[in-house]
Amino acid sequence: MVVVEFFSDTPIDNMISTLTGCPDKVILVGQSKIIKRSGQNYKKFLASIGNDRTEIDYCSIIPHDLGNIVKALEKIVMEYSECHFDLTGGDELAMAAIGIIYERFGGKGIKLHQYNIKTGAVYDCDMDGRVFSSEIPSLTVEQNIILHGGSIVTDAQRSGSTYSWNFTESFEKDVFAMWEICRKNCALWNYQVTMLSEIMTFNSAADDELQLCANMADVEVYLRTKGNSLNLDGIFDKLVEAGMLVGFGMDDEMLQFRFKDKQVKMCLTKAGTLLELVTLLSARRITKEDGKPYFTDARTGVMIDWDGIVHNNKDGNVDTENEIDVILMKGVVPIFISCKNGKIPDDELYKLNTVAEQFGSDYAKKVLVAADMGKKANSRKYFLERAKDMGIQIIENVHTMSPEKFENILKNI
Repeated sequence: MVVVEFFSDTPIDNMISTLTGCPDKVILVGQSKIIKRSGQNYKKFLASIGNDRTEIDYCSIIPHDLGNIVKALEKIVMEYSECHFDLTGGDELAMAAIGIIYERFGGKGIKLHQYNIKTGAVYDCDMDGRVFSSEIPSLTVEQNIILHGGSIVTDAQRSGSTYSWNFTESFEKDVFAMWEICRKNCALWNYQVTMLSEIMTFNSAADDELQLCANMADVEVYLRTKGNSLNLDGIFDKLVEAGMLVGFGMDDEMLQFRFKDKQVKMCLTKAGTLLELVTLLSARRITKEDGKPYFTDARTGVMIDWDGIVHNNKDGNVDTENEIDVILMKGVVPIFISCKNGKIPDDELYKLNTVAEQFGSDYAKKVLVAADMGKKANSRKYFLERAKDMGIQIIENVHTMSPEKFENILKNI
């Protein structure tokens, strides 16, 4: 079977029929340089989904020249006995051309179909009563990034990049236990977790990554240079009570305790991590009526390399990279989420919008999950209007929501 795709700037439009039908060949119809450059990305994408069968071929046309497009399509129809034309992509001129071809060669077994990417529905455009594969495809977060020409930078490739969390039942309980502490005063949480991260630089227990043992004099001198003073009131006693910190002790000379485990330590040394995990785990809890996950994939702290080639930064090459707090997949539709547990920088909307458009194209959904946005009335009004104009959904005051309410909002994004 041969599928003919009218090239679209939206990658999933060009690959949807290959995902559902696994043809022997897919022919990209468009401008030569563009389709061949994109074809290389699509080959990587097919490899990522385990498709070693489908061959990618190209049909070069002159845009805005209807006669040229018709001749190119004629050649395809004459060469292949059974062609399935996917009308999901392509402009008005391409649609006019396929109409002419169908009128001339409809008896040669030409098939026409079109997908609704958002719903997964497929339409029988030749009205012969037979529908092209109606399988509802799904992609992982990584496959979607590869489809758009990028790659995920793993922690193995570069320390501090995309970390692979181990979501055991015990750790999930720990996340929500810490969230109950955080949500009562997010500003205090951010302040003290940031302070704890700074105190870690004075840790003398270098042979044990979970143990903190810091000289109080060094800590207080350091904090004074930053205009701060040591203040552990508010969350540390609750963290000890919840079992996140053990062996806690502090006197005039020494501060010491031990983190429950490595993943808890990561939550307690970077202020924004906890809200990202709460958002991810809340999305993972949502199920369909049949009990299957509502979102087909979900990842947090995803570091994306734009050109798909990760350099070691020792060869003089500099990578263009962005980190997205949470990415969910609903079938083939990606949802990009930025999580802010405190004040939101003015450029946050632009960063989220740029990455989502690059790696989700027209179908991407964009969401900002926030606790207290920390914006005054006029600034807040402007911020919300700007988000609306960019198509970014704001979910605010999440720290006041019940788990059920937050999950329901995520489900209806």
